[in-house]
Amino acid sequence: MKTKTPRKPVGWKNTFDKVLSLEKCPPGENLPAKYHDDFKFIDRMRLDIKTLIRNKEIQVRQSTVKNDNVTDISRSLDVHGYLHDKYPPVVIRKKEVVNSKTVEIFELWIGNNRINAAEKIYWKDFPCDVYECSNPKAVLTASCTTNHHKGPFKVMTKDDYLNVMIKAAYGTKTNPRILGNGKKPTRDEIQEYAEEITGSMVKPS
Repeated sequence: MKTKTPRKPVGWKNTFDKVLSLEKCPPGENLPAKYHDDFKFIDRMRLDIKTLIRNKEIQVRQSTVKNDNVTDISRSLDVHGYLHDKYPPVVIRKKEVVNSKTVEIFELWIGNNRINAAEKIYWKDFPCDVYECSNPKAVLTASCTTNHHKGPFKVMTKDDYLNVMIKAAYGTKTNPRILGNGKKPTRDEIQEYAEEITGSMVKPS
């Protein structure tokens, strides 16, 4: 028996219209205005998920990636496909010398839940906004403030913000502290940065 429901082509759920995406979500507008000039937009492109560098040092939403958010997003992707009215994950492109050769690496700073969700339904690649940025404070701040929204994605938790503050004040194994000009930051500096990254999500205290 024939159905009147139109059939969609194979692979329609993972179809990415770059022109439509750029029209609905112009690059850079989701980044904090204070650091806008620190980011150089390279391209919006589909990247192989396996090539993205993801580790605890560059992920700010440690608490939320373990909840049901990934499941919710994967269901949305499976039903609706790629949503062109949502900004794609943000990737920072860096160049490193390996065996005397310069290679490009891509660090995923914003969008870990969406990448995990895409993996959950066996997508091999995902559209990402690729930037270059030499200001570590700009990158860390953007990874927080781009989550200041309402929608299907859960906001950061208090533990997530504390995680960011620890990184900013004390640094990590591979990333130096970004507050205090290399020295121990003052209480006022910490308070000011807390207000900057939390916005109206949680009380800075």
